[in-house]
Amino acid sequence: MAGTHQEYVFRFFTVRSGSLEAKVERAPQRLLVYKPDRPTKLGIKLQQLRDAGASQAEIQRVIVAYQASQEHVKTLRGLPFDVIKGMDWLAENSSKAVEDLDFPAAWQQLYGTTAKKIVATAEYLVTLDRISDTIVA
Repeated sequence: MAGTHQEYVFRFFTVRSGSLEAKVERAPQRLLVYKPDRPTKLGIKLQQLRDAGASQAEIQRVIVAYQASQEHVKTLRGLPFDVIKGMDWLAENSSKAVEDLDFPAAWQQLYGTTAKKIVATAEYLVTLDRISDTIVA
């Protein structure tokens, strides 16, 4: 009996007009991958192409060239900054509430220094640039 009424439910939904109260306009979100004060070679090149009105083919050539380069991150192993230690810690603690975690102590234990000092190191910044470019590419 339930199967015979299913057809009527589908007919009802396909014939019935919607009751739209208000149309919601949503602008596409732009997520910043690059830090505004820290441009990379790829980021600069892509911005120059965009500003010049380059074709998709021209942009794609730059992307493909970057993906073939040594700068493109194919694995997190071997980066100047050891991202894997931090990611492993996050995975191990993912079931805990954020309020229960002591991030400063964890970073001190993992990396032997504070997060503020870590993000100022050349190793961290080079790794950040490479991962940012790889996400964009």
